[in-house]
Amino acid sequence: MSHVPSPAFTNGARQALAMVALVSALAVALLLSIESALGQDPKPEEKPKPAVIFALPIGAIAGGSTKIKLRGPLLGEASEVKVGDSSATAKILNKGGAPVPDKYDPKLIGDTQVEIELTVPPDAQAHEAKLTVVTPQGEAVWMLPIAAAGGIIAEKEPNGGFRDSQPLDPGQTIEGLISYSKDVDVYRITGVAGQRMVFEVLAARRGSPLDALLTLYDSEGQTLATSDDQPTTTDARLEVVMPSAGAYYLGLVEANDRGTEMHAYRLTASLAP
Repeated sequence: MSHVPSPAFTNGARQALAMVALVSALAVALLLSIESALGQDPKPEEKPKPAVIFALPIGAIAGGSTKIKLRGPLLGEASEVKVGDSSATAKILNKGGAPVPDKYDPKLIGDTQVEIELTVPPDAQAHEAKLTVVTPQGEAVWMLPIAAAGGIIAEKEPNGGFRDSQPLDPGQTIEGLISYSKDVDVYRITGVAGQRMVFEVLAARRGSPLDALLTLYDSEGQTLATSDDQPTTTDARLEVVMPSAGAYYLGLVEANDRGTEMHAYRLTASLAP
């Protein structure tokens, strides 16, 4: 007389066999994955590449030679700096390590630099020159603004107060530097009643560590307007309507009271439409 297993026993056995098969399949897949991983060569680490973080000063001027420091990682062994604009030439003057001030991250400001002498012909129009720094580790590209001859005015120290402020007229651009902690640069504007003027700083957008803060004062020292960060940059931009004719003073400082030879800027005054 044969024994016929009950339906409950049959279902349980089937479930157990299915579970064993699933575990075995997972184990085989895991072993194959491990063998595959061991058989592959490890992915090589990406080697650091040279880069230009910013230039000092921010740009050059047509009609002469400008000494430009290009700062960033792995620039200290540069062999050549090529200029995409065939009418300009670059000659390396110095290269090597660059000092990193206290409390500054070298990854953000770089720890090497190459100094060049960039010569631009006098008939060159305002444009951007493509500079390519050639190093043993690769090439680094930087777009350097070139101003037409007479388009840039150098900041003149001392200019830290109303009495020794530097004149700034519509259409002019100042090439300046917040060179030490709590440095203040003051510019004098002759206003016309109802005239709408725009004052704009170019610094962070060109890699400068400067976090600019602009403040406009009247002749009595009263604050009329101030500008710090913009929605997409820490470069300040101030647009005001002059309330009356007379002298006004525009102060430019570093918002965090910092300042070094790296805190370069360009300040432009213009008339709004």
